[in-house]
Formats: sequence, C-alpha cells, structure tokens
Amino acid sequence: MEFLKDFFIENLVIVFFVYGVSFYILSFSIIFSMKPLRDINIAKPFLFLLLFGFTHGTAEFMDMFSIIGSKFFYAELPLYSICKAGLLYFSFVFLLIFAIELLSVLKLKRPDRSGAYPTIFIVLLALLYFGISLFYGTPVSEKHFDTNVRYFIAFPASLLSAIGTYFLSKNKNIRGKLPENAGKYLFISAFGFLIYGIFGGLVVAESEFFPDYDSFLSNVGIPVQVFRATAALSIGYLFVMAMSLTLSMRTWCAYGTVLVTMTAIGMSDFITLKQIVVKQKNIVKLYAEDKSCSDLEMAFTKMSNYLFGIRKTDEEFEKLRITFEKELRHLKGVKHKEKEEDILLAEIDEGYGKLLNINKRHWDKKPYLLIEEIKNDIYAVSKLHRGEIFSYINMTDELSRHAFNTHIIGFIAACIVFVFVGYKLVKMILIPVSTLEHGVIEIKKGNLSHRIKLHTGDEFQDIAEEYNVMAEALLDREKKLKETRDEMERLSITDGMTGLFNYRYFCETLGKEIERAYRYKVDLSLIMLDVDHFKQYNDMHGHPMGDEVLRLISSLLRDNIRKIDIPCRYGGEEFAIVLPSTDKGAALLVAEKIRESVESYHFPYEESMPNGNLTVSIGVAVFPDDAKECEALVKKADAALYRAKSEGRNRVCSIP
Repeated sequence: MEFLKDFFIENLVIVFFVYGVSFYILSFSIIFSMKPLRDINIAKPFLFLLLFGFTHGTAEFMDMFSIIGSKFFYAELPLYSICKAGLLYFSFVFLLIFAIELLSVLKLKRPDRSGAYPTIFIVLLALLYFGISLFYGTPVSEKHFDTNVRYFIAFPASLLSAIGTYFLSKNKNIRGKLPENAGKYLFISAFGFLIYGIFGGLVVAESEFFPDYDSFLSNVGIPVQVFRATAALSIGYLFVMAMSLTLSMRTWCAYGTVLVTMTAIGMSDFITLKQIVVKQKNIVKLYAEDKSCSDLEMAFTKMSNYLFGIRKTDEEFEKLRITFEKELRHLKGVKHKEKEEDILLAEIDEGYGKLLNINKRHWDKKPYLLIEEIKNDIYAVSKLHRGEIFSYINMTDELSRHAFNTHIIGFIAACIVFVFVGYKLVKMILIPVSTLEHGVIEIKKGNLSHRIKLHTGDEFQDIAEEYNVMAEALLDREKKLKETRDEMERLSITDGMTGLFNYRYFCETLGKEIERAYRYKVDLSLIMLDVDHFKQYNDMHGHPMGDEVLRLISSLLRDNIRKIDIPCRYGGEEFAIVLPSTDKGAALLVAEKIRESVESYHFPYEESMPNGNLTVSIGVAVFPDDAKECEALVKKADAALYRAKSEGRNRVCSIP
C-alpha cells in the first residue's frame, strides 16, 4: 500500500491527465450522438452535460499543468487560479442544470419553453455569485471556495445526475434510438455519478465534517484524485458505449484508449527518469562538494602542522592558505539543503579569521583549542555531505525499484488495455460482420423470414435494417409469386366457365384416386352427368344463356357433394364427379340427390324444354366392382349414362 501511495503521489500528473481526457471523451461522445438524442427529446439536457465535460476536463488539465510547473503554463499567475476556479465552478453548475433538465423531461414531461426558466435562474445566480467573488473579493480562501463549491453544488449535482441517468436507463424511448445495451450502460453510469459525487463533492480541501485531502490520504493511502479519475473514466467509457456513435468513432475511441494508456505509461517513465536524473545530479554535486571538504580538511591539517612547528616553509604555508580559502569560498557559494551546513561553514570562516589574527600577532602562542574547533567543524561538514550522499543514493535506489515496479504495472495495464480493446473491436466489428454473414447465408438458403437483430447504433445497425427491409421485400415478392403460381396452377386445372375442375385434372385425379383406393382396399365411385336436350336449349336461347345454365348446374353439383368429392367438367354439357371411399349404394343416393335438385331448380326459359323442365341424366360406375382401371371405369360410367338417356332421360342408372 505504501508503494501505491508513493506511486500515485509521484504520478499525480498522470491521474489529472486521465481525469481530463475522460471528461473530454464524455463530451465528444455526446457531440456525435446529438441526432438520436434529439429524436428522444433529451438533446437539451445532454448539451449541458457536454459543457460540463469540456469545462471540468479543462480544469483538470489546468491542475495537471500546475503540477508540471509554471515555467511554461503560467500556473502561478493569479489569473490562472481564477480561471481554474471559474471553470471548476461553472462545470458543476452545468452538471446541476443537466440533472434538473433531464429530470424535467423524464419525470415532469415538460420539454416546452417553461422548462428553461430554472436553467436561466441557475445560470444567472451562478454568474452573480462568481462575479461578486471575483470583483469584490471574498473573505474565504481559495481552498474554502473550492470546499463550498463541492459541498453545495458538486455533490447535489452529481446525486441528481445519478437519479436522472437512472430514470433515463429505464425509459422506453431510448430503445431503437440508442444501442441495444444503452440502458444497461446508463444504469451503471448512474452509480458512476454517485461515486463521483461522494469523492468529488464530500472529500474536499478543508473540512470539519468529512475527510479532507490530507486525512483521506493518510487513512486510505491513495489520493482522492485517483478515485475521482476512476469514476470519471468509468462515466466516459459508459457514455461512449451508450451513445449512438459511428463505427469509425468507436474505433477511434479504442485507438484513443491505447494512446492514452501509452501516454500515461510514458509520462510515468518520464517522471521517474527525471527524478532519477535529478538525484544523480545531486549526488554528483555532493561528491564534488565532498572532494572540496576533503581538500579543505587536508589543507587545514597541513596548515595546523605548520603552526605546531612541524613544517616551517613559508611558501608551502602560503600555498596551503590559498587552497584552503579557495575551497572554503567554493563551499560557501554552494546552495545547501541543510541550514546546519551553512552555520558550520560560517563558524569555520570565523575561526579561520581568528586563527590568522592570532598567528600574525602571537606566532609563539599555539592556538590548540581554536584549531580543534575548526577541525571538528570541517569534519561535521564532511559528515553532513556523506550523509546526504548516502540519502540521495538510497533515494535513487528506491526510485529505481519504483521504476521497475512501475514498468511491471505499466506492462500489466498495457496488456489489460490491449486485451480489452481487442475484445471491444471483436464485439464492434467481427461479431456484427458474422451476424450479417449468417443473414446472407440464410437468404441464400431461401429463408426469407430470417431477420438480423443488431442494435449497435452504428453503420452495422443501418446495414442490418436495410437487410431486413430487403428480406421483407423479397418475402413479399415471394408470397406474390407463390400466389401467382397457385393461381396459375388453379387456372390450369379449372374450367374457366363453370369453375369446376377441367378434363385434364379429372384424368390425373381419377388415376391417383384409383391407386389410393386399391392401396387401402376401399371403394371408389364415378358419376357421369349430361344435361338433357341441352343443344335444343342452346339453339333456342343462345350460347350465353346456355353457358349460364351450365354455371348454375355446376353450383348445384357443389352444393350436393362432400368437400372431398371432385366435381369436373368432362366436356360440353357433360360433367363427372369422383367420389372417394364411396360404394355403389351411396353413389346412387348422391346421384339421385343431384338429379332432384336440378329438376326442382327453376332455370331461365326451361318451360320451352320438352316436358317444360330442364333435367339431367346420370350414370354411375364403381371401382373395383365395375372396372379396375381408369379408362374402363370411365367407359362403364359413360355406358350407364347412355342407358339413362335411352330409358327416357331424367334418371340415374348404373351397370347391372
């Protein structure tokens, strides 16, 4: 945990970078989804969420630049701090407006102009408050201002946004306009807003009730900005998945994820390497200072030996004095990390001055105590240098170990990102392509009822919808073709005038029915029917009236037989009826019923016929009693018909 704490503190720049990029991604996902958002009447609320993403992301980038330093970004200028505070303030105002507008549309059902009044009021109030704070000054500090903004705007705005997003995830209007799983992603993003509200609205710079930044870091071990950035990244990703983005935009988002990951890893390596280089430079500088300390100590030791009478060459003493003073000036001119070092060097300089004065005035007096004090001070300076050197060496070793661990974390993160991006690309491209390919195969097989269900909100969904339209058109055409074929087949077996089956169908069906009767050992009867004196009626009243009589008789035939019986026009005024599973007795009853119905029916001008009535003669033959083949059975029925005519017409006869 201590390593994670140090890692995030040292790489806080990366945290703010991811923080800002996440909100920019949120804004861009909304920009490219405005059309479907307009279709479901929530474009206006999401416009304020877009503004929140841009302003808040920019504020986080400004925090990142503040950490990098003011050399290039003017982070220490008062105007910079004012702009950063203003962006942060108005970003949360935009988030609050988003939540109010979204709830107004979803729950109050008020997309009209009256819904703009709360928005205008909030914006004016926000401008008034910030204007007073900016131009008239505020008695609170910058930290206190940040705390108030997060308490009274950020937390309520995030909480209301979570509620609004939750209701949006349950709204039925998003179906068909947003991707298939948009509701699920919006539902999860509601929790993202809630988490962001907790860490971004309740954990503040100064607090008496909730944890502040320092207490949170000491208790949790990770800066609160990490949790905020994680929530922001989750919200950005979830909105990318929930919005109707084109395939190219989703692909760019995937590539952008890889780019952000590699940038973050690169920035982490750069920061660690920079720290190592700085520490190495300090070590080199300290080693140089340590050499100066050694030279200083050596020169003073030799000078003290001269004073003790061990060495008595004035030229050598003068060289030692010059060396000592040069090294002392060098050490005093260096900026030291420890204040104690400056104090010791000042004491050495003061003691050295006293020593020179004593030496000039009292050459015979040996200043033992002063020399020992100077030696002790020089030794103390050397000891401080060596301690600082070892400290920097240890820090460099620690940074090297951290760098190795950072590489491991970066490698694992890169692997996770690449696997995740690969999975998303497979889900975005390969799975829809496979689904479309399966649809094409189904069409090829002739399954025109197959429909592709793709709700990705991108070009694949458009292709799937066009495919379904095409399949529907093909299915409709196939139905019409089938109806046409059925109609043509019906016409090919139907007599055009009477509507009964024609002679061709009679021949085909009689043979099949005889085979079936033979297979199942059942009877089959055939009725042959002819209109009596029809030629005379036709000559007297014309062919149209004769045709009408044939149509009326056909209708009577249909009314007096079963559905399984097959009435046919055999030719001219002659008809045939195939009676499956019917013996001779039943067939004679049917024939007699038909004869009576024709006799009792009042036909036009039938009084002109012999006996003043239009009648029919009927012959009956039965399989297998009368005949066992198709042609023979027809001949038997026809013979029975002629027998009925020869016996006086208007009767039913069979083969005895």
